[in-house]
Amino acid sequence: MRRLFKRVSFILEDEKAVNSLPKVVYCAHPHGVVPFIHPFLVSKVKHKVCPLGARVLFKLPIMREISLWYGAIDANKETALEALRRGYSISIVIGGTREQMIPYSSTHDTVVCKTRMGYAKLAYAAGRVPIVPSYCFGQSIAHDTGTFMLTFRQRVQRALGVALPFPKSLLPKHLEDFAIVVGKPLLWEDGDTPETMHRKSFFGPPASMDFCEDNYAHSDHVAEFFNSLSSAYIISIGLIGLFLCSPKAGNEARYKLYYGLIALVGLGSVAFHGTLRQYAQALDELPMLWGGLTTLWISLFYHAPDGDASARQWAWGFVGFGAALTALYLSTWRIYMIFLATYALAVAGATILASYRCYRHQGPSRAIAWRLLEVALWINLASVSIWWLENMFCEQLKPFYLHATAWHTLSATAAHFFAQGMVAMRADAVSSNCRLNRVYKVFPVVSYKSNAVKPRAAIDNLGKTLLGGTVRVEESTF
Repeated sequence: MRRLFKRVSFILEDEKAVNSLPKVVYCAHPHGVVPFIHPFLVSKVKHKVCPLGARVLFKLPIMREISLWYGAIDANKETALEALRRGYSISIVIGGTREQMIPYSSTHDTVVCKTRMGYAKLAYAAGRVPIVPSYCFGQSIAHDTGTFMLTFRQRVQRALGVALPFPKSLLPKHLEDFAIVVGKPLLWEDGDTPETMHRKSFFGPPASMDFCEDNYAHSDHVAEFFNSLSSAYIISIGLIGLFLCSPKAGNEARYKLYYGLIALVGLGSVAFHGTLRQYAQALDELPMLWGGLTTLWISLFYHAPDGDASARQWAWGFVGFGAALTALYLSTWRIYMIFLATYALAVAGATILASYRCYRHQGPSRAIAWRLLEVALWINLASVSIWWLENMFCEQLKPFYLHATAWHTLSATAAHFFAQGMVAMRADAVSSNCRLNRVYKVFPVVSYKSNAVKPRAAIDNLGKTLLGGTVRVEESTF
């Protein structure tokens, strides 16, 4: 092989875990004209591996001897199961002859995987044998294959199961790099089926949550279509706040961070509901966790002047706490309830604290702030109630897609109302006039203007911070 390729790398992602298993099913990609991955697996791994080959190979005199020489066996179900029962491992290039017919591309690999679950069914039938996904980088571009009579050749392949790839040269190209990566073994868990293991082998471990929407019911490529679609609303709230609301509120970093995290939550939600994969779940939940901590900090220090030492110290404390929770999350991947409790407590604590402070607040902006926070509180209660009801009565409420139509839209709207309520309360702290407008006659936006009134001393009841002026409020109907 090193005579054919300049650099050949064989990488075991978790060698100890693979070698600790008595037998495995190696599922490999892509096929290419010649599956070079088979000889590497036979010679490099600890297991006794039987590569699976097309039946036609064992009917051609020269190919039969070569295949038997390195231990290949016929790729039919009975032969493969017998090999597994005798303690052998097997390796199978999933794409088979269909991938051999794919025309050459210098920019990407194309693999056939949607309906190719035979390897998972074999592993299940043989006693839930662990599956090890593998990938051979460089295999699909080692030969140039064209489109000459492609339609005819594909019909022959479908009818006879024989590929006619027609490479420009029988010898592979001299590639600079050729690498085979063997991934971590995928172990069967309670409730796993060949279908779920098939998804794991391509998209990684599944998420710990599956919501009340039938998976892949509306699209072959999106797990939860309506939940993914409604996440665009969360992104829009974040972008509106980031580029429209924050500049009108003095362009303070706290509001940029707050709305930026909302936009990240929306993007993570698209990935999470679209794939229901473990890593996508983290993209959704971690920004929510940091958003909850940011919300709590804003409620605690809405009155703090720029550069306040106490606010800065608490901010670093929140950063440390968030980093610790993030590290715990990424190290275990099974702390959904810890995440949910932390997020819920942070948001609930921030809402209660902000409402209480606004109730006791004596500044001119109190009327606007109280109305916004009151609406945010009621919307939050409605969204949480609907989320709880959907989880309790999923089968009855599934046709209404409440997670998409209610939870996503209401929770994002409540987050916006809360932020604007805090902007109004902070107007007294920064000695600015405060005005309430509406974006597109729907979204409330609180804007600051310079104070034209001669400043006099004022003290916030709860903030205990000396402020340098009186705030004049221009209030519109809300």
